[in-house]
Amino acid sequence: MQLTSKQINHIHDSVLSSYRAQGRSFPRRNTSYPYHILVSEIMLQQTQAVRVVEKYTRFVSILPTLQDLAVVDRTTLLSLRSWLWFNKRWLNLQKCAQAILTQHQWIIPTDPHILITLPWIGPYTSHSIPIFAYNADIVTVDINITRVYHYRLRYFGIIDETTTLYPKDIRTIAYHCRLPWQSRLRHNALMDFGAQVATAKKVWITAPKQKPFSWSIREVRGYILKYLTKQKKQPLTLDHVQHSFPHHDCQAILHTMVAEGLIWYKEWEYFV
Repeated sequence: MQLTSKQINHIHDSVLSSYRAQGRSFPRRNTSYPYHILVSEIMLQQTQAVRVVEKYTRFVSILPTLQDLAVVDRTTLLSLRSWLWFNKRWLNLQKCAQAILTQHQWIIPTDPHILITLPWIGPYTSHSIPIFAYNADIVTVDINITRVYHYRLRYFGIIDETTTLYPKDIRTIAYHCRLPWQSRLRHNALMDFGAQVATAKKVWITAPKQKPFSWSIREVRGYILKYLTKQKKQPLTLDHVQHSFPHHDCQAILHTMVAEGLIWYKEWEYFV
């Protein structure tokens, strides 16, 4: 699917003018420090930007460098969780920092093909990190950007409301519409346009929503880690958890957390 130069310029003009008029302001946009970009991009996975601000600021103030993250003890790291369902994410983020130390001499890679081999780095994040940290002349696509292109292609009459473009189609269009060496600016503008103008209500494309936290498995996992990181040397028993959450298979939840490396088990007790 090819767009004309006039159509591409129209997309650029509308997106950038909207960004200049009402672009959102987040702490992560005030820096290109690769470590801070790495942390923010991991936090932003399936999470709205406005919900990350406070947690991102707190995290990088306590662990301001990649070295700090790589060497912090697991109990302290788990106690810094931004939300109760981020526990495994923090451990993988630390593994990512340690891999960068041992394999890349403390330098966060610029190549998406290398980044994607690191823990918790997927196709989107492997491209977003070089874009926002290094202004790399590449493209990435999230749900907001996807809505922008659907919105504009419908405006041009290229597709109608019954058409859903595949990710490959969106990436191809994004590549042809890129602004050389203005990658950081353009992606911020596209994301804001998708969040503010080409909204889910208008385009009918929505991101998957988190299930309710209350009475969920995430609530049980969060309780377990909150207890263990605050009590520190005081272990937890299955009976204790089962008494607090009789509606769940707490033994299965505990066993999963052990398998994931979040907690340890010895002689009928669980600890971090």
